[in-house]
Amino acid sequence: MKARSIFSALVRGMKYRDFDYFRLLNRAALRRRRGPGRIRLRFGRIDYLDILATFGQYEEIFLQKGYDFAASLDDPVIVDCGGNIGMSVLRFARLFPAARIQVYEADPRISEVLRANLKANHVEAEVIGAAVSVSEGEVRFNPDGSDGGSIVGASGLVRVPGVRLAERLPPRVDLLKLDIEGAEYAVIDDLCISGAIDRVRRIAGEFHCCFGLNGSVGRTMVALENAGFSVSIPFARPAPDLVGKRCTTPFARVADGKTIIHFCAWRPDRT
Repeated sequence: MKARSIFSALVRGMKYRDFDYFRLLNRAALRRRRGPGRIRLRFGRIDYLDILATFGQYEEIFLQKGYDFAASLDDPVIVDCGGNIGMSVLRFARLFPAARIQVYEADPRISEVLRANLKANHVEAEVIGAAVSVSEGEVRFNPDGSDGGSIVGASGLVRVPGVRLAERLPPRVDLLKLDIEGAEYAVIDDLCISGAIDRVRRIAGEFHCCFGLNGSVGRTMVALENAGFSVSIPFARPAPDLVGKRCTTPFARVADGKTIIHFCAWRPDRT
């Protein structure tokens, strides 16, 4: 079954739980993971650079509704850090057509695909080609041509603009999405220390957990709770492809110690 045919089955209403997702991903049709292409979904055309990552994003964002949230406003302000090719922005625009969306994407090539996807689907958003960080100025960036590019531990020659999120947040943020490949610890710490976290009502994102990563899930969750948030973890998953050092563990499910934790945080008094 070709990738296009699998997507056609998905968009006709097949639920993610009704088929063996990983079995389909391993079919010969998907062995050429990297490379540009184009598919058409119910809501329009999507250009991509990595078909496997696109499948994963479609499942998480549209089928599992990983970033869906309730808002009392018709025009919530959404800051999307790590927009990749735009799947999350397209979902937000479907939920809230009048939303004011600001999206950051560090990889120059991917940010161009992001802009093209938003234009093709008639979605307006402010696209900022920069890495979310804790300071202003150029930063080293390790692109991977997909959704795993990161400034954490970057040692390559690629340099991209970096922005301090604490200085760039709008006066009110109804949802802050953080999918910034390990930089979330430092960014959340900076938001809390600077007081900019007070502008944020809800956060949805990921914690990357692996040996040597400069961050602590527990410490960051306590910082969010001290800032007035309730924090929940919808699920966590082993992530053997995660960039970072291996750490031998006694557990078969996380033999290399690499895990991604998905989290949601909200202010009970400002929903």
